[in-house]
Amino acid sequence: MKLAYRYVLGETIRQTTRQSQAFTSAGRPDLEGASTTVTRSEAIVRDLDANGAAILDEVTTYEGDEEKRDHRRFRTSPAGEILWVDIISGEPSALQGGAIFVDRAVRPGDAWRTRMKGSGGGPSYTIDLDVKLEEIAGSGFDAAAKLKLSGVMPPATVTSMLGDAGVAQGIRGRECRVSGEVVLRVEPGKEASSSLDLDCDLDLLGDSGPASPATLRISYETTNDGPMIPRIEAP
Repeated sequence: MKLAYRYVLGETIRQTTRQSQAFTSAGRPDLEGASTTVTRSEAIVRDLDANGAAILDEVTTYEGDEEKRDHRRFRTSPAGEILWVDIISGEPSALQGGAIFVDRAVRPGDAWRTRMKGSGGGPSYTIDLDVKLEEIAGSGFDAAAKLKLSGVMPPATVTSMLGDAGVAQGIRGRECRVSGEVVLRVEPGKEASSSLDLDCDLDLLGDSGPASPATLRISYETTNDGPMIPRIEAP
């Protein structure tokens, strides 16, 4: 079975993403905190080539902030690789994945490696991930592929992910353990859901003495349900 995203010219793809993060540090309780952000995106397929690569025009809105919108246009392959991104407005920062799928038939138990690209408050960074096809549930139009993601981010990558703000506060990365899941509806070639969890160990530098340990937990949960808030048409 070959797994791939399948786009239709003019179709609209809607997703809801809940991002949660929590920072803890015994040495700096004043920096501790947790937050959750809910975003809803609406992407219109503007162009589609013979190989199945599509150009999507995407607008993202933020729950609780009706004035904030991000608008980007990007080209993506059937394997899920983002080939280029054009930021039209806003400053969207997210994991912009390498290919999730491989260009060959796969079966449960098969595994391969991919690389996610991230951008945020500092230099861009990459995360090497192992992908494993765990199972195919159901059959025919109802068949769904469940893929597991796993990986480890080294110190320099974690520090880049923290961005300039984290570095300015004396926070440095030690390691992030990455895990996640993608559920793909096989025949229509659409995600039913996806998740990604980053479990990070950090060092918090002080004015003197050894660094104190800190932790950062980040999770992304995405589903294909939920209306825009408010819904708008991408130009």
